[in-house]
Amino acid sequence: LLCIREWKWKPDPETDIVGWLECVRIVVDGSKDARCKKSFYAVTPDRTVVFLALSMSATHRESRIKADAVRAYLNAPSIDKNIVVIAPDSMKKLPRESLLIKGLYGSKGGALSWEVWVDNKLVNGMQYVKCDVARGVYIKQKDNKVMRMLRHSDDFMMHDKVRESLQEEFVRLGTKMRITGGESFDRFLGCDIKVIDSTTGQAKSDGDIVLIRQVEKIIEMKV
Repeated sequence: LLCIREWKWKPDPETDIVGWLECVRIVVDGSKDARCKKSFYAVTPDRTVVFLALSMSATHRESRIKADAVRAYLNAPSIDKNIVVIAPDSMKKLPRESLLIKGLYGSKGGALSWEVWVDNKLVNGMQYVKCDVARGVYIKQKDNKVMRMLRHSDDFMMHDKVRESLQEEFVRLGTKMRITGGESFDRFLGCDIKVIDSTTGQAKSDGDIVLIRQVEKIIEMKV
């Protein structure tokens, strides 16, 4: 196990006062997972890739919908239910050895297994091409145009000029895995998203300007 410290904006469990708290996240050290034949971790695209995808969709006046995989990692049949994790000596309050029942993000046998499983469904089952560099981005040609999908772990963002095509693709994705969503969205990965038409300045689903804000989070931090 690895002990990763990070700052989160959340209520203090002792005082209920909302503010920045230094938190500890316990994850599995995937580099110790010798059973995994692949030498890299599963990918979670940086928000920069998300912003680029939204910018491209606005430039091409595309519609977009989102989908969320239900209990994503448990979809992957290759996950070993009997992974034993060993806590370092510095973690005094944890059992020295325990079964891994949660927190698969750190394990190559978990997160990478999910990525490989998803890739098989999207590439072999739905004819997408997986990008080599931004590995969370998938594209395919359909009716002489390009349809794009971005995957951020178990969250999907789909883009197409024709909204009906997006709905059809969402239904098709639902035959490959358990998902929810299928509607337009104004939030993704904690960001507020608003699309407007540059001519009228009014909100429009296929507008050519996308505004990305985190107003609520900023207000919370100011308070």
